[in-house]
Amino acid sequence: MPKVRAWIDSALSDAWCPVEYHLVILEAVAAEYGDDGIAAFGRARLLDNMSGGVLSPILRSWMRSYGSAPGHLLRVAPHVWRAVTRDLGRLMVVEMGERAARFRMEDMPDEARRCIAWHRFLEGYGVALLEAGSYQGAHVEIALGEVPRQLDGLVRW
Repeated sequence: MPKVRAWIDSALSDAWCPVEYHLVILEAVAAEYGDDGIAAFGRARLLDNMSGGVLSPILRSWMRSYGSAPGHLLRVAPHVWRAVTRDLGRLMVVEMGERAARFRMEDMPDEARRCIAWHRFLEGYGVALLEAGSYQGAHVEIALGEVPRQLDGLVRW
């Protein structure tokens, strides 16, 4: 994987990680550790992101403001998605209930839409986010949408 190796070697540059490189890394982790392992990796990344790095001030502020109200936490997620991703489509909350929410990712690149390892990674990341807000036992599920370039998701707490 020369392109992935080159990207890793240049990790100190300020460039965004191209989607296809990110997916290759996630697929390699999933191939080695399975669905549970890639979800655990997503959880670990959220915890790492909260403790340091470029996302930590955003995530800690988010937890202080919205951590005790998952509905509010999920309503700001599309804004954070837009700020921290490139070329990964648009995230939106489409339905909010008392203990659940449905969300959608539109205009996804097909390789991300079809990458099950990426779905499991995001599920783990989302669960860790809700658990950081004191919602133990939260559940996040991502599935292919009916529409091309779309993913559908369900969050329960």
